[in-house]
Amino acid sequence: MGFWSPFLFLLALGFASFPFLSNYRLHQWRLVSTGKTAWMRLLEFGVLYALFIVLGSMVEAHLGQNADKDWVFYVVILLLFVVAAFPAFVWRYFWK
Repeated sequence: MGFWSPFLFLLALGFASFPFLSNYRLHQWRLVSTGKTAWMRLLEFGVLYALFIVLGSMVEAHLGQNADKDWVFYVVILLLFVVAAFPAFVWRYFWK
């Protein structure tokens, strides 16, 4: 588990902050004229949250430590994801 813990932590920080730090729509094309709306940023946030859950489950399956997950697990991870995105959100909407 030594390599995977910091990797997943940094991946979560990057995934949570990406929608608020970038004007790219999921890193494919840049929105120069109009920029991303708040709804687009929230949609990206949800997609990256789901991708993080899938990647975390794949790592857990690779390590052979599959545990049963209830709805509480997903809510807690979502709230931690929101906390990780807070600095980027403040920088995007309050600081500028």
